[in-house]
Amino acid sequence: MGTPQQATFAELVADALGCERRLEKDIDPLGDGQRYTLLCRNIATHIQALPELFVAETPAEVAAAIGRGQVVAMSVAGDYLRSQRRIALARPGRRLTPTFVPPDRVAAQLSALESEAAAFVATDGSGWEARALVAELALAVGAGLVEIAVPHIGSATTTPSSRRRPARPPGVKVEFNSASPFEDRKIRHHVQARRLVRKALASGSPLAVSCYANDVLIELLRDLGGLQEGGRLRIVYDDGSEGAGFDLGGLRGSPELGDAEDFAVSLMSMRHTEQDLDVDMAWFRNREVSVGDRRVSSETERWCREVSMSQFAELLAGGPVRMRMYPTGFAPAVVGFFQALRAVIACHPSKIEVRPLYFRGDGGCQGTPWP
Repeated sequence: MGTPQQATFAELVADALGCERRLEKDIDPLGDGQRYTLLCRNIATHIQALPELFVAETPAEVAAAIGRGQVVAMSVAGDYLRSQRRIALARPGRRLTPTFVPPDRVAAQLSALESEAAAFVATDGSGWEARALVAELALAVGAGLVEIAVPHIGSATTTPSSRRRPARPPGVKVEFNSASPFEDRKIRHHVQARRLVRKALASGSPLAVSCYANDVLIELLRDLGGLQEGGRLRIVYDDGSEGAGFDLGGLRGSPELGDAEDFAVSLMSMRHTEQDLDVDMAWFRNREVSVGDRRVSSETERWCREVSMSQFAELLAGGPVRMRMYPTGFAPAVVGFFQALRAVIACHPSKIEVRPLYFRGDGGCQGTPWP
């Protein structure tokens, strides 16, 4: 798979369609999912970089540009991403979003849009009409569609409130052993993820992280922080948005904290309520992180990073902290938290230690401590 500049548009599309066929056969879902996400991103990048791309403001301009044989773009405002998820449920296949629609599948795309017309018109009439119009025009001339998510303004940032734990009643305490946090299957995923990281760093391409379980992703980020060389790994999410990336190196083993306060957090509230009695607070409030389509994943990552930086500053003002953290599998929250933690460690290496604890029903495993 070359970069968008190295591969032709036809080659990118052919490669992506091949990935779809492999995904349907479940040959290598992790590797093919990574490749497919990057191919869809490269297809979108290729289209955006075309010098002859004409951005139309009205339906009449769309029709005129198509008549002139131009590649035409039209902004679709409103409830865009949510509509795409509804379509994904309504149509067959394992197509990711945002993505491309080849000419022979535009009719199915339009049919899916029409099947959801009542819901779309009720909540976002103008957005649905624009989507349907573009699909109809593409169908009429035998053209394909490329769907691109562009970051937009999200909701105002507010700092989540801390929540102290109630007194724990007598009961059986969950034990977290110090063995490997991975089952055999996840060991394979972790090894494969490290291989994909090396390829991404060598090529300058982003790594798609949304497909990883929380323990695989967190241990992978810890591995990156422990590298000797510097640099930054680019990160992309399954909605096509690219985050700030993750800096390599900078973690040199556990510091001597001395008399540190023990503190336990769950990464997000309302995800694993069975842990509530084991933690001092939920680091993020679910309703402020899981905001649906009001912001793309890269914006959620940034929000989580900024909130984490603020909360770390408040927490460390009282002295060194030894933190136990129970993570969730929501990748933007995981990446944002550990981006902030790495930055805090760089400034205050002897003031904080964070150990992830991977909860699994009646037991769990300890992760690698940061730093």
